[in-house]
Amino acid sequence: MFGNKQKETTTPIPEIKEEEVIMNEPVSQAQESTVSASTPNTNVVGPGITLNGDVDTLGNLLVEGIIKGDVKAESMMAISKTAEVDGNVKAKSAQISGKVTGKIDVQDILVLSSSAVVMGDITSSKLVVESGAQFNGSCTMVSNDAAAKMKAVNAKAASVTSTSLPTSPPPSSSSIKETANPAKPR
Repeated sequence: MFGNKQKETTTPIPEIKEEEVIMNEPVSQAQESTVSASTPNTNVVGPGITLNGDVDTLGNLLVEGIIKGDVKAESMMAISKTAEVDGNVKAKSAQISGKVTGKIDVQDILVLSSSAVVMGDITSSKLVVESGAQFNGSCTMVSNDAAAKMKAVNAKAASVTSTSLPTSPPPSSSSIKETANPAKPR
């Protein structure tokens, strides 16, 4: 009982030298040119600009200044290192290098660069967080199919509420009987 102690074996962890570690190229450097001021159909909130209010654009959006309000881009959005957004962010894809305080909803890919500071919840189908990025909130991952279904449901709900309803009240049950069963001659 006490004398049957088996020898414990330990496997040493091999030491990995720094030169043996393979580092991938940061995503932000690979995608840095995705949205710039020279990209066609790009709207820019430049450095030194403070915008109080919501922003909604059909094209790309490059934020280099400060926005105090919700921001929506139908296409791509880039929030630079110097930028701050105090509001909700919604885009097809986004790269954040600056500071965002609010909910972030991205259909496709969201990249949090090493300088990003995000305080709020994230919903995205793909998320890349570089080393050094700060994120305080919850993250919900959705598939592109689920995002498309939600968009279709929201569009259908919007069209139902926007259809016009008849202004006259519906006929009463007695008037329906009279028209359905004509009176018999006496």
